[in-house]
Order: sequence, then structure tokens, then C-alpha cells
Amino acid sequence: MKSHCLIVVLFCVAAFSACNDRVVYSSVTRVASPAWNKDSVAVFSTQLPAGSHAVDLIIRNSGSYMYQNLWLFVSSRTGDVARTDTLQCFLADDYGRWLGDGIGSLRTMTFPLDTISVSDSVVYSVSIAHGMRTDPLEGISDVGVRIKSL
Repeated sequence: MKSHCLIVVLFCVAAFSACNDRVVYSSVTRVASPAWNKDSVAVFSTQLPAGSHAVDLIIRNSGSYMYQNLWLFVSSRTGDVARTDTLQCFLADDYGRWLGDGIGSLRTMTFPLDTISVSDSVVYSVSIAHGMRTDPLEGISDVGVRIKSL
């Protein structure tokens, strides 16, 4: 009987540890009330532990967003190394169906942003601004960053 209980406990521990996606940092900020201005930059900063990390961008949009894609200006800094990118994120398919997860008109998409390897603990920061011609931009409500250990 004791061995059966031990097996069940070990199975439960293995199952819960397999679900752990090793999130080091996760933050989402509201950027639109009611619309996202170009000068409204979302800034995220955290202390990263040594190791390899995957950085994901989180975008939350409503059904009122008028476009298939979203252009973003993303600047990141890892310690003394700075980088700036322009990203195109597709939020809908060619038929106008929203991509991502969500119920109703609110959708959440996750996009891979970067992979970082650091030998020592370092400050990592990201700033995100929209690069669309429409300003202010309606339909994008939240922007965030999630960092996972690899």
C-alpha cells in the first residue's frame, strides 16, 4: 500500500513540475484608454538571473482593431548592449479571422521577441511603441512581456 501511495505522489510531483514553464518575469500594461498614442511607450524592466531566456511579446486587441497587422518599434537593453527592432505582428489571418486566444472580441497573441544568454545577473529592459500610421490607434488595449528560462 505504501508503494502505491509513493507512486501516486511521485506521479503528481512529475505532472506539476512538467507544467512549470519557468516564467522569470511577466508583465502586461494597459496602453489604450481609449486609443494608443504614438508617444505612449510601454516600458518593462527586470533583473534577469544568469542563464538562457526566451522573451515573448504579448499583444491584446479587441474586435474594433481595424487592421490585420500591427507594426511595433521595440528597443531592448541587456546590461550595456542596446538593440532596436521594427516588428510586424499579424493579429488576423487573410480572411479577417482573429488569431490568438480569447473569448468574445478580446484576443491575446504571443510573439517570440528574443533569446538572451547571460553569464551573470543583469538588468533587462524593453520599450514598445506602435509604428502604425493611424494615431491614436484604436483596438490595441494591452502590451506585455514574458520571459522564460530555457
